[in-house]
Amino acid sequence: MISNDCENIMLITVRAAQLSDLPQLAKMNSCLVDDQGSENPFSLTEYEDRFREWLDTNIWTVDVFLHDGQVVGYSVYQERTDYYDPNETVIYIRQYYIKRSHRRVGLGKAAFQILIDTRFPKDVQSIALDVMETNSVGQNFWKKLGFNEYFISMKKELEQKQLTSRARRQSTEKSWTQYPA
Repeated sequence: MISNDCENIMLITVRAAQLSDLPQLAKMNSCLVDDQGSENPFSLTEYEDRFREWLDTNIWTVDVFLHDGQVVGYSVYQERTDYYDPNETVIYIRQYYIKRSHRRVGLGKAAFQILIDTRFPKDVQSIALDVMETNSVGQNFWKKLGFNEYFISMKKELEQKQLTSRARRQSTEKSWTQYPA
Protein backbone atom coordinates (compact mmCIF):
# COMPACT_ATOMS: atom_id res chain seq x y z
CA MET A 1 0.00 0.00 0.00
CA ILE A 2 1.26 3.46 -0.88
CA SER A 3 1.59 5.78 2.07
CA ASN A 4 1.51 9.35 0.81
CA ASP A 5 1.22 11.69 -2.17
CA CYS A 6 4.94 12.53 -2.22
CA GLU A 7 5.82 8.88 -2.70
CA ASN A 8 3.02 8.43 -5.24
CA ILE A 9 4.23 11.15 -7.57
CA MET A 10 7.62 9.43 -7.67
CA LEU A 11 6.06 6.04 -8.48
CA ILE A 12 3.67 7.20 -11.22
CA THR A 13 4.79 7.51 -14.81
CA VAL A 14 2.79 8.59 -17.83
CA ARG A 15 3.29 7.49 -21.41
CA ALA A 16 1.40 7.64 -24.68
CA ALA A 17 -0.97 4.71 -25.11
CA GLN A 18 0.01 2.02 -27.59
CA LEU A 19 -1.99 -0.51 -29.58
CA SER A 20 -0.91 -3.17 -27.10
CA ASP A 21 -2.82 -1.22 -24.40
CA LEU A 22 -6.17 -1.53 -26.21
CA PRO A 23 -7.58 -4.45 -24.17
CA GLN A 24 -6.75 -2.72 -20.87
CA LEU A 25 -8.06 0.62 -22.10
CA ALA A 26 -11.33 -0.98 -23.21
CA LYS A 27 -11.79 -2.69 -19.84
CA MET A 28 -11.01 0.50 -17.90
CA ASN A 29 -13.39 2.50 -20.12
CA SER A 30 -16.12 -0.03 -19.37
CA CYS A 31 -15.44 0.37 -15.65
CA LEU A 32 -15.54 4.16 -16.02
CA VAL A 33 -18.95 3.90 -17.66
CA ASP A 34 -20.15 1.71 -14.78
CA ASP A 35 -18.72 4.07 -12.16
CA GLN A 36 -20.41 7.13 -13.58
CA GLY A 37 -23.76 5.53 -14.37
CA SER A 38 -23.50 6.25 -18.09
CA GLU A 39 -25.90 4.77 -20.63
CA ASN A 40 -23.11 3.97 -23.11
CA PRO A 41 -24.01 0.59 -24.65
CA PHE A 42 -20.58 -0.31 -26.09
CA SER A 43 -19.05 -3.74 -25.86
CA LEU A 44 -15.36 -4.19 -25.04
CA THR A 45 -14.68 -4.68 -28.76
CA GLU A 46 -16.38 -1.38 -29.56
CA TYR A 47 -14.32 0.41 -26.90
CA GLU A 48 -11.15 -1.10 -28.41
CA ASP A 49 -12.22 0.04 -31.88
CA ARG A 50 -12.83 3.56 -30.64
CA PHE A 51 -9.45 3.73 -28.87
CA ARG A 52 -7.78 2.35 -32.00
CA GLU A 53 -9.40 5.13 -34.04
CA TRP A 54 -8.22 7.75 -31.54
CA LEU A 55 -4.67 6.40 -31.62
CA ASP A 56 -4.67 6.23 -35.43
CA THR A 57 -6.08 9.73 -35.99
CA ASN A 58 -4.48 11.65 -33.12
CA ILE A 59 -7.71 13.63 -32.69
CA TRP A 60 -7.54 12.71 -29.02
CA THR A 61 -4.42 12.17 -26.95
CA VAL A 62 -4.57 8.94 -24.98
CA ASP A 63 -2.08 8.51 -22.14
CA VAL A 64 -1.73 5.65 -19.68
CA PHE A 65 -0.64 5.92 -16.06
CA LEU A 66 1.78 3.34 -14.72
CA HIS A 67 2.52 2.49 -11.12
CA ASP A 68 5.46 0.15 -10.57
CA GLY A 69 5.37 -0.61 -14.30
CA GLN A 70 1.70 -1.67 -14.33
CA VAL A 71 -1.06 0.28 -16.08
CA VAL A 72 -3.35 1.68 -13.38
CA GLY A 73 -5.29 4.30 -15.32
CA TYR A 74 -5.58 6.48 -18.36
CA SER A 75 -6.64 9.86 -19.68
CA VAL A 76 -8.13 11.01 -22.99
CA TYR A 77 -7.82 14.70 -23.77
CA GLN A 78 -7.29 17.29 -26.49
CA GLU A 79 -6.07 20.84 -26.85
CA ARG A 80 -8.79 23.29 -27.84
CA THR A 81 -9.34 26.97 -28.39
CA ASP A 82 -11.53 28.46 -25.69
CA TYR A 83 -15.10 28.95 -26.86
CA TYR A 84 -15.30 32.51 -25.55
CA ASP A 85 -11.70 33.65 -25.98
CA PRO A 86 -10.02 32.46 -29.18
CA ASN A 87 -6.65 33.58 -27.78
CA GLU A 88 -6.90 31.13 -24.89
CA THR A 89 -5.80 27.49 -25.07
CA VAL A 90 -7.81 24.95 -23.07
CA ILE A 91 -7.21 21.28 -22.41
CA TYR A 92 -10.47 19.34 -22.51
CA ILE A 93 -10.34 16.04 -20.62
CA ARG A 94 -12.81 13.59 -22.12
CA GLN A 95 -11.96 10.65 -19.87
CA TYR A 96 -9.86 10.19 -16.75
CA TYR A 97 -9.75 6.91 -14.90
CA ILE A 98 -7.80 5.23 -12.12
CA LYS A 99 -8.46 1.53 -11.47
CA ARG A 100 -10.63 0.96 -8.41
CA SER A 101 -7.91 -1.08 -6.69
CA HIS A 102 -5.54 1.92 -6.87
CA ARG A 103 -7.84 4.69 -5.64
CA ARG A 104 -7.76 6.71 -2.44
CA VAL A 105 -3.97 6.58 -2.07
CA GLY A 106 -3.11 9.72 -4.05
CA LEU A 107 -2.35 8.11 -7.42
CA GLY A 108 -5.12 9.98 -9.26
CA LYS A 109 -3.92 13.31 -7.92
CA ALA A 110 -0.28 12.45 -8.67
CA ALA A 111 -1.07 11.30 -12.22
CA PHE A 112 -3.04 14.48 -12.89
CA GLN A 113 -0.14 16.64 -11.70
CA ILE A 114 2.26 14.75 -13.98
CA LEU A 115 -0.09 15.36 -16.92
CA ILE A 116 0.01 19.09 -16.19
CA ASP A 117 3.78 19.12 -15.71
CA THR A 118 4.85 16.88 -18.58
CA ARG A 119 2.09 16.27 -21.12
CA PHE A 120 -0.03 19.40 -21.40
CA PRO A 121 1.35 22.36 -23.40
CA LYS A 122 2.94 25.01 -21.20
CA ASP A 123 0.74 27.81 -22.62
CA VAL A 124 -2.53 26.21 -21.47
CA GLN A 125 -4.56 28.64 -19.36
CA SER A 126 -7.27 26.26 -18.19
CA ILE A 127 -8.47 22.68 -18.09
CA ALA A 128 -12.10 21.73 -18.69
CA LEU A 129 -13.94 18.46 -18.23
CA ASP A 130 -17.41 17.06 -17.82
CA VAL A 131 -18.53 14.89 -14.92
CA MET A 132 -21.83 13.06 -15.08
CA GLU A 133 -24.40 14.14 -12.53
CA THR A 134 -24.63 10.53 -11.35
CA ASN A 135 -20.89 10.39 -10.58
CA SER A 136 -20.60 12.03 -7.16
CA VAL A 137 -17.24 10.35 -6.48
CA GLY A 138 -15.83 11.89 -9.67
CA GLN A 139 -17.30 15.29 -8.84
CA ASN A 140 -15.69 15.23 -5.40
CA PHE A 141 -12.33 14.15 -6.84
CA TRP A 142 -12.22 17.04 -9.30
CA LYS A 143 -13.42 19.56 -6.71
CA LYS A 144 -10.55 18.49 -4.43
CA LEU A 145 -8.18 19.27 -7.31
CA GLY A 146 -9.58 22.81 -7.55
CA PHE A 147 -12.19 22.44 -10.29
CA ASN A 148 -15.41 24.42 -9.99
CA GLU A 149 -18.77 23.94 -11.64
CA TYR A 150 -18.89 26.12 -14.73
CA PHE A 151 -22.24 25.24 -16.25
CA ILE A 152 -24.87 22.56 -15.93
CA SER A 153 -25.89 20.66 -19.03
CA MET A 154 -29.44 19.35 -18.94
CA LYS A 155 -31.28 16.84 -21.08
CA LYS A 156 -34.91 15.81 -21.50
CA GLU A 157 -35.89 12.80 -23.57
CA LEU A 158 -39.15 13.32 -25.44
CA GLU A 159 -41.43 10.30 -25.70
CA GLN A 160 -40.92 9.90 -29.45
CA LYS A 161 -37.20 10.55 -29.03
CA GLN A 162 -36.97 7.92 -26.30
CA LEU A 163 -38.06 5.28 -28.78
CA THR A 164 -35.61 6.58 -31.37
CA SER A 165 -32.79 6.71 -28.81
CA ARG A 166 -33.48 3.16 -27.70
CA ALA A 167 -33.48 1.94 -31.30
CA ARG A 168 -30.27 3.84 -32.01
CA ARG A 169 -28.54 2.26 -29.02
CA GLN A 170 -29.61 -1.16 -30.21
CA SER A 171 -28.43 -0.66 -33.79
CA THR A 172 -25.04 -1.83 -34.91
CA GLU A 173 -24.14 1.61 -36.20
CA LYS A 174 -22.13 3.46 -33.58
CA SER A 175 -20.71 6.94 -33.58
CA TRP A 176 -17.62 7.39 -31.43
CA THR A 177 -18.61 10.99 -30.73
CA GLN A 178 -22.17 10.11 -29.74
CA TYR A 179 -21.23 8.56 -26.40
CA PRO A 180 -18.68 10.62 -24.46
CA ALA A 181 -17.46 7.96 -22.06
